[in-house]
Amino acid sequence: LAVLGRSVATWAAAEAGSHSQFEITAEALQNKYVGSGGSEEVCYANSELQDECTGWGDPHFSKRFHNLPHTDNYQLGVYPLAKSTDGTFELQGFQCLAGWSATGFAAFAMKINGVTATYLGSDTANLEWHGVTPPEGITCTGTPLGEGGLTIKSPNLCQKLWIKKDQTNKGLLGYMLNFGLSVSSAAPWGICGAHTVSEVLPSKRLFNHAEMLHLCQACKIESNCEGFHAETQPQDVANLCRNKGIQWATAVEKC
Repeated sequence: LAVLGRSVATWAAAEAGSHSQFEITAEALQNKYVGSGGSEEVCYANSELQDECTGWGDPHFSKRFHNLPHTDNYQLGVYPLAKSTDGTFELQGFQCLAGWSATGFAAFAMKINGVTATYLGSDTANLEWHGVTPPEGITCTGTPLGEGGLTIKSPNLCQKLWIKKDQTNKGLLGYMLNFGLSVSSAAPWGICGAHTVSEVLPSKRLFNHAEMLHLCQACKIESNCEGFHAETQPQDVANLCRNKGIQWATAVEKC
């Protein structure tokens, strides 16, 4: 009853034949999306997605969360881009040499409601969901090469990601990726939301090991190409530490 704007008292009065008036407010109509993780608010209007970030070209971040100033990032590898305050959404980007002493996005990895998906630069809206089906209620419209690009909306509509692929026919990949992200509440995290960032640690990467190796090979990056995923065995991690000259006990302590 409260969702409809009526209290129990006004409902009882109406049932008794009273002509009492009531008002349905916007706050009362904040519906709830009920997913596997419970209920959460739904964002009905684009105006609710107040935090915006864009990354384009090699790449330039002309719009960032919380009125942060313009910045550029010319590094190689996996970098944190954005995260929602409730932790249900996260975005990372893999930067590759564009071919003219500049870098560009080669791929994106995102986590939505605990499920990870990657886009590795295909011409179609081909998201690789890691071992599971997409979260119920997620929508994808358009294609990366299409005029309007690819738009991905989270089930509760509180995160909207736009990806556009530009065919350059230059550099190692022959393309660059641009993105635009709108969220209802952004965390002070990643290039979009923080003043300083560093490359994502292997244990925190959303790209799995096979995807990291594929991207590193395509981008001719020879180091720091590890990635972890749920199927990684402890002995594999131990071997990796040994190859890098890191004591296993030290790695466990740091993690």
